[in-house]
Amino acid sequence: PSKCTRGDCKRERCRPWGHYYDTMYQQRLGPFSRNDTTPFQFLEIGFFQGRGFETYMDYFPRAEAHSMEISCIEHGPREEGKWPFDNFASVNTKWYQRLLDQKRLHCGDAGPRK
Repeated sequence: PSKCTRGDCKRERCRPWGHYYDTMYQQRLGPFSRNDTTPFQFLEIGFFQGRGFETYMDYFPRAEAHSMEISCIEHGPREEGKWPFDNFASVNTKWYQRLLDQKRLHCGDAGPRK
């Protein structure tokens, strides 16, 4: 396409499909990436293998970061409210157990609690 899909884009060329993470994150979240910012809480939805979480921890040095992940619920049939696949999150040996111990990795699907 010859026309930018986002008129206020700062770059001369922009991607036609509209992903502007580099500029959006810096514009909106940049102030939180500084060491002199007030401590704050941050929630990531979807820990998966923890690579995004590690990136957020590097980017937000003052954040008390939490993450939600469905794959760390009890293994078993979905009909019983369990997870029938592997626990993807447990492969992250740096953060997985530490976050569970600190009650900062919240296992579940964010549905109503029973």
